[in-house]
Amino acid sequence: MNSVQQKISSWQTTPGLANASIGITVSDNQTNEKLLESKPQLSLVPASILKTITTATALEVFGPEFRFQTVLSYSGIVRNDTLFGDLQIIGGGDPTLGSEYFPESKLFQDKWIKALQDKHIRVINGNLVLDATIYESHSIPNTWVWEDIGNYFGAGASGISVFDNIYEIHLKSEDVAGKLTKVIGINPEVPNLELTNEVLSSDSNSDEAYVFGSPEENKRVIRGTIPKNQADFVVKASVPNPSALLASEFRKKLSANGIAISGKTKYEKAVGSEKLSVIQSPPLRDIIKVTNHESVNLFAEHFLKHLALQKNGLGTTEDCSCYQG
Repeated sequence: MNSVQQKISSWQTTPGLANASIGITVSDNQTNEKLLESKPQLSLVPASILKTITTATALEVFGPEFRFQTVLSYSGIVRNDTLFGDLQIIGGGDPTLGSEYFPESKLFQDKWIKALQDKHIRVINGNLVLDATIYESHSIPNTWVWEDIGNYFGAGASGISVFDNIYEIHLKSEDVAGKLTKVIGINPEVPNLELTNEVLSSDSNSDEAYVFGSPEENKRVIRGTIPKNQADFVVKASVPNPSALLASEFRKKLSANGIAISGKTKYEKAVGSEKLSVIQSPPLRDIIKVTNHESVNLFAEHFLKHLALQKNGLGTTEDCSCYQG
């Protein structure tokens, strides 16, 4: 044990770590006896290592085979080929719906279309309702950094999440540094997005562009630099409103398959639901494996809110502390 303590001391005197903060605690998991400590009262930011605590808690509470669910349902009645009522998407907090990490999850809209076709629904005489009310409307913690929340690693957790709550900004840069870049595409197309581009070309060969904007607001500014002479450089950003994105994409899917919907898009609690299709996520054990290996912030945030939902009936960041200690 002395050799370990000596190793810690040597770290602290290494020139490259001169300004680093190092804190280590090792305890016996049977007796809780402290075997080794280094500045136990030092306040440190735990960063992504905390995901192991979050995922372990979710695994214990929900079990390895737990699956999130997203329900496609309707209110009203079906007569001949017409639904006289609302088509409803009821979110269950699934962070993997349409996720890049789970290719099979990208087929969910095809399954919904098939469910409508099996019910012989060709006309929807009502609204498209998106119900994300199992989680609070505030998607990110209050303390997140402004430089983070507009970017892909700052995507917030919602009762309805889709495509990892990420969209891509495609940029073209000039062959010399210091020139304004051009936005050549947005994928997927985010409804009502107002993007101001201030990104410049650079001699640096790294992505130093950041997207700024508040959650649920469609105004975004992208600043910084990307490498020069790029024909299609991708910067990933967080979706302002995942429910709105899903509604837009599903309306396109309905139209492409000859299914007409006459009403508006509404964001409210679903009522009088008759299930058409239930989309299940991969088992929790598989989501946790990706969460920890790829350090996916969005998945971990969903686990926290779902723990609060389990305990208090509403998924909130503030109430996720109910499982701590």
